[in-house]
Amino acid sequence: MKMWKRVLGFVLAATLLAGLCACNKNPQGGNALGGQGGKKNSANAALAKEYVYRLQEFDFNGLQEKGDDAYVRFVSEHDGRIYAMMQIYNYTGNSDNRRYKLISTNTEGADAKVYDMQMSMEDDQQESVPDEETGAADTIAEPEAEGYVYESTSISDFTISGDRIYGEKSYYFEDYRDPDNYVHENNTYICCWDLEGKMIWESPMDYLSNEESWHYIQAFVAQEDGTAILLIGGDDCGKIVLDAEGKASDLQPAKGLDKFFENSNTTAVMPDGRLLVTYYGEDWQDMYVATYDFDTDIMSEGVLLPSSLLYNGMGNLAVDADGDMIFSNNQGVFKYHIGDEAAVQMMSFVNSDLYLNSLNAILPMDDGHFVGFYSEYDEENYNSIVRGGIFTKVAPEDIPDKEVLVLGGNYIPSDLRKRVVDYNKSSNTHRIVLKDYSQYSTYDDYMAAYTQMNSDIISGNMPDILIVDSYNMSLDNYISKGLLADIGALIEKDEELSKTEFMENVFEACKVNGKLYEIIPSFYVQTYIGKKALVGDRTSWTMEEARQLLSTMPEETTLFGDMMRGEFFNMVMGMCGNDFIDVSTGKCSFDSAEFISLMEFAKTLPEERPEDYYEGDWYTAYQSQYRENRTLLASCYISDFQNLVYTINGSFGEEVSFVGFPNASGQGSVISTNTSYALAAGSANLDAAWDFMRYYLTDEYQSGLSWQLPISKKQFDEQALKATKKPSYEDGDGKQVEYDYTWWINDEEMILDPLTTEQLDTIKAHIASVTKRTYYNEYVLNIITEEMDAFYKGQKSASDVASIIQSRAKLYVNENR
Repeated sequence: MKMWKRVLGFVLAATLLAGLCACNKNPQGGNALGGQGGKKNSANAALAKEYVYRLQEFDFNGLQEKGDDAYVRFVSEHDGRIYAMMQIYNYTGNSDNRRYKLISTNTEGADAKVYDMQMSMEDDQQESVPDEETGAADTIAEPEAEGYVYESTSISDFTISGDRIYGEKSYYFEDYRDPDNYVHENNTYICCWDLEGKMIWESPMDYLSNEESWHYIQAFVAQEDGTAILLIGGDDCGKIVLDAEGKASDLQPAKGLDKFFENSNTTAVMPDGRLLVTYYGEDWQDMYVATYDFDTDIMSEGVLLPSSLLYNGMGNLAVDADGDMIFSNNQGVFKYHIGDEAAVQMMSFVNSDLYLNSLNAILPMDDGHFVGFYSEYDEENYNSIVRGGIFTKVAPEDIPDKEVLVLGGNYIPSDLRKRVVDYNKSSNTHRIVLKDYSQYSTYDDYMAAYTQMNSDIISGNMPDILIVDSYNMSLDNYISKGLLADIGALIEKDEELSKTEFMENVFEACKVNGKLYEIIPSFYVQTYIGKKALVGDRTSWTMEEARQLLSTMPEETTLFGDMMRGEFFNMVMGMCGNDFIDVSTGKCSFDSAEFISLMEFAKTLPEERPEDYYEGDWYTAYQSQYRENRTLLASCYISDFQNLVYTINGSFGEEVSFVGFPNASGQGSVISTNTSYALAAGSANLDAAWDFMRYYLTDEYQSGLSWQLPISKKQFDEQALKATKKPSYEDGDGKQVEYDYTWWINDEEMILDPLTTEQLDTIKAHIASVTKRTYYNEYVLNIITEEMDAFYKGQKSASDVASIIQSRAKLYVNENR
């Protein structure tokens, strides 16, 4: 055995996570939802004790080297031991090293053994060594060679049976060094190893490597007698049986597999040896689960899975001893009993103090234990490291009491999940639990999350911290009922933030009745820009003025490029929906002259793009449409100053005016907030909620924002200044290296100058002038879409259709105030 090979042991850290089991208790009890009484507090306190597991972590130190990306691709239990296969990549230098390590422990996580997997029968050692020592890892030829050589070996679909491990090996080879003699090889093998990583045999699958036909391995299962069965899809469907020495049979027809192969998703082996398969329906909307019996070659009838499982994700499917499906998503680990209406949550990542989006591999053990592995990104070395071990369920009575805050939303950003986990670990007095309302949504009803959220809020179960979705939520109803805290007042009382200068126009755009009810970390401005030489130095205009200018241009000139009718009214609703709807009073004005003018313009737009739209040199024409005056206005999302270099100096190539979307209000630009937050006014833990959320307004957070405009005036100005300089990146030595802005026009690359100080001042002044917030209401948009058809077809006049839209929209708005 080579001296460089290290014999590694596992260190089992069987401790509860620090934040989960901090011993301090708050004797006051408290009320997580203010004003709701002790019962509500008890109910929310119990949320923090649900689905909690502790991790007895395996120590993987030494298994990975610097720069390695590692994942556990397979985990199984055999004869009282746990076996896991770690796949490791390294992208340094001129090679892409791929190697595999077999990890074995007893079911308590002790007596650890690590073996390097032998990659080829030509290698008589038990370890796979990189590059020149075996030739089995991925390699790329030296840069100075004419052309290059690429060689890759990878293994997938590991399975274990008896005292053997099986896997599918893919070998790929290309040699471009001789242009007249291109060498290409692509082979598939089934390999067999012992439980110490020594290869016993490898069997070439010539049937799969035949370039005259198309076939692939859909599923691969080992049998107790040492044989292995491959289910084959492609031009022909069936199965291939490998005997205990690796000799392959001919392709044998297998019944009922066509539907599974055509729309396949995942597979897992059941305790009785059958194969559990999930597959999509013919429309790719629904998913079914069925079982395949290898002895009878019969596939059972598919059972429709609840659409909520698809909507929320089903990663890394496993099957427990009862035949139930075990899977993970970004909320935790779930169990689904086939035929039930919904899955049951087993583990919550956040309640267990883990920042995870999923597990890479799961091995169910019993009701209170499972083995799981995940990959954690190392920001210092830019690679993924393997973590995991044995997860054990924690009884609620063993979890200390703390004050509980509920953070709810339909979408909970990953950075917020991480902050919650960090907070829970560090706080001795409070815990935050997540209520992810997306669990209620399905592909049939994606608004179910908001329906449930609204029901909770109105009934007095509002989360202490609410993630606001400005497109699908209207806070006015909650504000009118006094449910939301005054964020402006909290800022004024804050010793640090009260001295911070913010982008006040954004706050003004978001205020209701003079008060700010949202924590707004960032924003962007949506507007329309045109050449100053054509549209003038104006900052707003009406649709009539825009059409008047258009009438002076050549016939092929358009106002908005290739915008369709449906896209136009979607833009109308977002840019000036609140010009026609006053949600505070319920007043609507869809029968106004301004809206009728928009209707008449929409009728001039095409209903759909022609079938040959994307043929020929369409992209070249698309690149040059503004420079060649074929399109007057460009939609402009100001979320990053440096990106405006490409829009202004690239797409237009000359000075522009921020004229905005044509409308009668005088403001054709709107403020859009990214993720914002509201706090429950009646929360008994309002101070704690503010202490947690105020971070998003501090320089620590604001200084790290990218692709969104900071709400802090200081950070806003600093981000803007970057656009007056060349872009740069940090090299391996930590030095900043500048490079040029480049843009393509008419298939020619050009170098762009950064923004001038004058250009930047104009942009900043425009942003600071915008005090109107975007508004979007899908229901009202649907009303417009439904009624406009009669106008397009000439069945009704514009004024008649406008009156119908006005009546229907007014009724809806007032019913939902």
